[in-house]
Amino acid sequence: MKNLVYVGGSKGGTGKSIVCMALVDYFRTTFPEDEIMLIETDSSNPDVGRLYHRTKGVISRGLFLNEEDSTWMAMVDEIAKTSARHVVINSMAASNLGIQNHGALLDKNILNGRLSVKFNVFWAMNRNKDSVVLLKDFLTWMKSATVYPVLNLYFGKEEEFVFYRTASDIQQTIFERGGRSIVFPSLNDLIADRLYTDEINLEELPSHLGLGMLTGLERWLSMVKDTFDQVDFAPIANETY
Repeated sequence: MKNLVYVGGSKGGTGKSIVCMALVDYFRTTFPEDEIMLIETDSSNPDVGRLYHRTKGVISRGLFLNEEDSTWMAMVDEIAKTSARHVVINSMAASNLGIQNHGALLDKNILNGRLSVKFNVFWAMNRNKDSVVLLKDFLTWMKSATVYPVLNLYFGKEEEFVFYRTASDIQQTIFERGGRSIVFPSLNDLIADRLYTDEINLEELPSHLGLGMLTGLERWLSMVKDTFDQVDFAPIANETY
């Protein structure tokens, strides 16, 4: 069974890109013998796909999901035929309309077992109410996903995510499907700036940093690993790393 992870949020300004990069790096370092397929769907700012298209062990695909069902069919075909053990989808902003209209192409194939994947969704959130509203819509349309709301601490402390913390109906649905909220640590702005201004990824970044920032990056990566280790990914059978 493959791990399929959709990094969503359906709006800009929630930290989808950094969560996606951290996830690719987590799979790359935790399971170094496994191939990873990265599906970049953001046509306006495909930064994750651009930063990882030359990384060893990462197969990068650009599929700009829009209102045409052909692109969704192409994505399902890519997931079905790839030999990669882990498939990571970086979603575009304003993606909920496409999910509403065409998400069933993915959802039904998972629910009926024709697509053998463990489907986890990392829903990157800021503290605004629309992050919660869009999450509720997503849960309505995608029944096969185990959803992990990602409380991005770049936007404030965990207790400040009031709209999500008081949405007991959403939390109950997520819990019943096997998910729960996870806390994503904030990456220092100086380090994050190097990622984007120098156009390098998390694998290459350490060689570009001085000792102080390198130590800060290593601490952040350790916290990210602790966070992702809490997620119920598909087990790796008969393999030891």
